[in-house]
Amino acid sequence: MAHREINDRNIRNTETRDREEDKRLYFLHDLDKYKVASEHPDVRGWKLVDSSHNEVGTIDNLLVDVKDEKVRYLDVELDENILGEDYDPQANPNVKGVHGFTNREGDKHLIVPIGLARLDKDDHCVVVDEVRRETFQRAPRHRKGTPISADYEFAVSEALASPQAGMRQPADRPVGTAVPGEFYKRREFDETRFYNR
Repeated sequence: MAHREINDRNIRNTETRDREEDKRLYFLHDLDKYKVASEHPDVRGWKLVDSSHNEVGTIDNLLVDVKDEKVRYLDVELDENILGEDYDPQANPNVKGVHGFTNREGDKHLIVPIGLARLDKDDHCVVVDEVRRETFQRAPRHRKGTPISADYEFAVSEALASPQAGMRQPADRPVGTAVPGEFYKRREFDETRFYNR
């Protein structure tokens, strides 16, 4: 009986390791051998603003796709003026699929796909032109340092990049720690838009 328990534990450890190998996204501060390329500014600590230059929050970290060695998201700590306005994401029946991401106390972070933002070096900030304040308020948030799941990536991408289009059918959305590589071919992940707009 003890032999079987050891084997079961080994199988579980192998399964956990395999799932971990599928993981693509890591916070930059957790990656000792990664840093922002010298030709680009490190935007951590910069303000994120909307097209009217209303403050949305502060960029706390970057989420790096270690398989493709690219920044995929800005991890933003939302400003109190966004957090303080009551918005119940479950109250809007048109935002399908987001109901699993109730914004609870302590959920102050939001990931923003890199291609939705652009650098404003003159004002030392990052601007998101295409996302309205109300969209930031209702977008699903996470607690600082929480691992980012594929389901959360899809929910955020679709809430920010195409809120009018609604969500895809649940069958199109994988659950777990990794999204398919094709997911990052979407327009909202085009980093040239971040640097060249």
